[in-house]
Amino acid sequence: MNPRPASRMESNFRTYLVAGVGVFLIAVIALLVYLSLSGYQQAISAAETRTRDYANILERRFDATLRVADEELREVAREIPRAALSRSAVSRYGGSLNSEFDFRLQNFPEIQGMRVFDAEGNLLYTNDRANVVFANISDRPHFIEARNSRNGGSGFSEVLVARTTGDKMLILARPIRDANDRFMGVVT
Repeated sequence: MNPRPASRMESNFRTYLVAGVGVFLIAVIALLVYLSLSGYQQAISAAETRTRDYANILERRFDATLRVADEELREVAREIPRAALSRSAVSRYGGSLNSEFDFRLQNFPEIQGMRVFDAEGNLLYTNDRANVVFANISDRPHFIEARNSRNGGSGFSEVLVARTTGDKMLILARPIRDANDRFMGVVT
């Protein structure tokens, strides 16, 4: 009896077995990698969809808030007595206008403040008077834009640190003009 052919068969069998197991393991690893990447791509796609949906919701809410805020500013610009738009008139009109602004913003938490500045950029009236610093904004781009605007529309600032409160904010500004279209101030 010749033991060599049996050991050669065993050797070939082992080689084929090891090769088969190796191919099987590579296939399993490749399948696991594919499934992991596929799940990752699905998770990314779902996150992108959710993010887009949230962005659309926030955009609609922000747009609605700005429209309501702009309407409030338009109303103040239209109704404020033109005689109140000077520093000498603050003692006469300050109590009632500051209280009116507090009342207007009572149910409007998205808006931090409502302020009126004269034609020189000096703060005249504001809600939350006890916590606001009197400031001049004549060099601020939103004031300059409102002063130079001829259409009477609103303008926005970049996000900035407000001089009146020290908080970062976006400011919506609307010019106040008299019957002759003379610039009298800004309501923000």
